[in-house]
Amino acid sequence: MKKISVRLPHKTVPVIIGGPINKFAAAFAKAVPARKILAVTNPLIRRMYGARMAKSFRAAGIDLAWAEIPAGEKHKNLRSIERVYSRAVAAGLDRDSVILALGGGVVGDMAGFAAATLFRGIRYVQAPTTLLAMVDSSVGGKVGVDLKEGKNLAGAFYQPELVYVSGEFLNTLPPREIKNGLGEIVKYAVISDGKLFEYLEKTPPSEFKWDFVVERCVRAKAAVVEKDEYETKGIREILNFGHTYAHALEKAASYKAVSHGEAVAAGVLKECILAERLCGFKETRRVRNLLAALGLPTEAPESVSRRAVAAAVSRDKKIRGKNIRLYLPSSIGRAVFMEVSVDDIREKLAAF
Repeated sequence: MKKISVRLPHKTVPVIIGGPINKFAAAFAKAVPARKILAVTNPLIRRMYGARMAKSFRAAGIDLAWAEIPAGEKHKNLRSIERVYSRAVAAGLDRDSVILALGGGVVGDMAGFAAATLFRGIRYVQAPTTLLAMVDSSVGGKVGVDLKEGKNLAGAFYQPELVYVSGEFLNTLPPREIKNGLGEIVKYAVISDGKLFEYLEKTPPSEFKWDFVVERCVRAKAAVVEKDEYETKGIREILNFGHTYAHALEKAASYKAVSHGEAVAAGVLKECILAERLCGFKETRRVRNLLAALGLPTEAPESVSRRAVAAAVSRDKKIRGKNIRLYLPSSIGRAVFMEVSVDDIREKLAAF
């Protein structure tokens, strides 16, 4: 097992990587003493792991209740949060209780948002079960839900007490969910980790050492979050690389035709092409070849029009006035900050 500490001014968040599932309850009890917890998950995850989790938490002397949310981005909304609130109250949670996010990024975002707002804030723990959540959304403290106007428009910065990453969960993931995580992994490699990029290029996906890959991504994200937890200094915006296009694509596709990781993969390539024109990036072909080797998309589905994607960019959270704030790669493993007019980027994204 590896332990990475995300050191923030107000707390240190331990991230345990490579821990077995059967040791999670003991690690939880040691890091977050509590008598009652509410596990927020989806029905499939509960069917697969619920009995095993309940048994281990009983052995640790912890009362475990459940709140189930249907799987999928379309359920990441305030209606689902209200269901979590109601289940928490019915289960007898109080301000000393803990919420456990047991699932992928959607579950983690919603469970964290519920924890940030229930009783004006209670503790929570992230136990990501998807590759995407392991390498990205479970670390950093961004939580929230979607509104009909756009993705993640209601949310908070709220740090977990513990992040527990067990690679055992990957054994039951379908291939598309692995690809979903690979989109974010390539993002980290392009903007901050040339060695990881080379590893991905040279290693067949069937031989990936997932604990190593997850650790590289978590260390990259932790280094950024430690410098700019609340995204007020402009540093954390580097983590949005690929997401300007990705979020617009997801919105234009009504969160149906493309997964988040697939959208990020397409966004990484689009923004690399943009970097060619704006800051002289010369490695787009390598990025395209890597995405293809990993079986990741490089274009929007034919059912989604470029015009609709370009229009959705206008509602991006990174817009300030008439400009959008971007980090674009100048070389593999290095990125530079730029401000680009919204009209200009809409035209360019619609063109390629």
